[in-house]
Amino acid sequence: MRARRLTAAGLLGAAALSTTLGGFAITGSLDKAFAASPVSGPVSGPGQNPGQNGQNGNQSGNGQNTTPPPPSLNSEVSGPFSGTSSFVVYGGCQVVNQSFEATYTTGAGTGSFSMDGCESLSGGTSVNPLAFSGTFSLAAPDGATLQGTVAGTTTTSSDPSIGSLSFTLTPTSGTNEFANVTGVINLTGTFTSNIFTSGQPNGPISGTLSGALT
Repeated sequence: MRARRLTAAGLLGAAALSTTLGGFAITGSLDKAFAASPVSGPVSGPGQNPGQNGQNGNQSGNGQNTTPPPPSLNSEVSGPFSGTSSFVVYGGCQVVNQSFEATYTTGAGTGSFSMDGCESLSGGTSVNPLAFSGTFSLAAPDGATLQGTVAGTTTTSSDPSIGSLSFTLTPTSGTNEFANVTGVINLTGTFTSNIFTSGQPNGPISGTLSGALT
């Protein structure tokens, strides 16, 4: 018996169909054989979007992100510094009111900081070292800023015009990448006072900032 070919022409007429599969165009109708022919140009299908695997305007696909990563917090606040210090005897403090102004250098450029505070007898009795407490403000090379408190000591050598600085800077507020920062910045250095040579209550300072921020 000859097999009868069932068509849908009675239901849908000679409805034409076309699609693509594996780079070929498939065309035909419900009651006719289908034909395949190669397709020229790109073929869009599932998973084949114009972005080509996420490589759109910002090239975020395949790890090709052109946006530079944020700077390391600690690299922005670490490096050698130099500047000046000045003081006012008493100045509202137990011993002296002392101020510091300095610039520091990182791999990204130059930043600056200032500190202002009181020196007092360490432990209530010792004049060497003297205890220092106050506040600081820092501007990183990229313009981000930090503010906070300072605590530490200044210690003189056998020459009272030369001494060392050992401070801990604790941020309490900041901008940009420092907006929610925690941790500390350690400052170690030396100072020279001109008070014993020129009678001026100032002198150079130098040393190193070392960030321990998170």
